[in-house]
Amino acid sequence: MIKIQQALWGYSDGHHLLETSTPLSNQTKKILGSLTDLSGNESPPSFDGYLTGYPLKEEKCYALSKTWYATEMSRPGCVWTHTLFINSDIVNNVTAAEIDTLFRRPTPNISDLGEYSLPILLEKCNNGVPAINTSINRTELELFSIIVQNPSTPIIIASSSSTPFNQALESLIETLGISFFSDISFCTGSFSNRTINRRPLDLQIVPNAVSKSVRRSNRDEIVYTEYP
Repeated sequence: MIKIQQALWGYSDGHHLLETSTPLSNQTKKILGSLTDLSGNESPPSFDGYLTGYPLKEEKCYALSKTWYATEMSRPGCVWTHTLFINSDIVNNVTAAEIDTLFRRPTPNISDLGEYSLPILLEKCNNGVPAINTSINRTELELFSIIVQNPSTPIIIASSSSTPFNQALESLIETLGISFFSDISFCTGSFSNRTINRRPLDLQIVPNAVSKSVRRSNRDEIVYTEYP
């Protein structure tokens, strides 16, 4: 049995940490408090359920989050964000498809969030053999290539949807292991330039409509491309 710690972020007189199955440092709360919220006023339907990933050195794990628009809330711009705290043992025992099914969007009944205060328990793979995905599609290959060719330069990709990048990144995490992402931060739903300690994320997928403004606000040298 493997244990996955988790946390839920959402609106409660502001965007806050609502539940967690593990204690988090103040630095982690500060970083994730920003990364789990919307980064701008845009909310294209094709970006609902975007992913954000960031290595947490203090927690010795990788935070992988999925964010949904909380349209049932009366206040515009609210979101739900479910964060998984991933280590190498977890990735070696789950497939990319299973990683995606671990994310759970809360129901409109926000008084019942107790499940997020407990770790997720999963059975290990049979005989301890990792379930590795041996196939790779075009989006994964292109994404992998652009990441390894620009290890220290922020990458911005304009797209009409976050879906192909969600799938590609989950598959790359499974295939390459979480160690490959140990120094890589990303967001597949950046509606304005996302930063950590004033440094842009390594990879940002942005809606076509706001790609110019995101590029202008990024003061560092960047790699920009459009998908497809």
